[in-house]
Amino acid sequence: MKMDDTFWHTIRPLSEQMLEYAAQDVIFLPRVYDKMQAFFLVPWVERHCNSRGEMTFENITVLAKIFNDSKKCL
Repeated sequence: MKMDDTFWHTIRPLSEQMLEYAAQDVIFLPRVYDKMQAFFLVPWVERHCNSRGEMTFENITVLAKIFNDSKKCL
């Protein structure tokens, strides 16, 4: 089932085996979500250096760190 990209799009209604497979694929998502939410709120200290070489610190969360770093990739 995993190897064929069109398999899930062509067969309707889904068989019992397909429903079970799909359910097992997402059963842990609520726990993953809870863990990620807790992790995102962990404090993070961001270091910055200005043009004179002076280091400053900014207290942010991990979520803000991820967001700030992802903006640099755009």
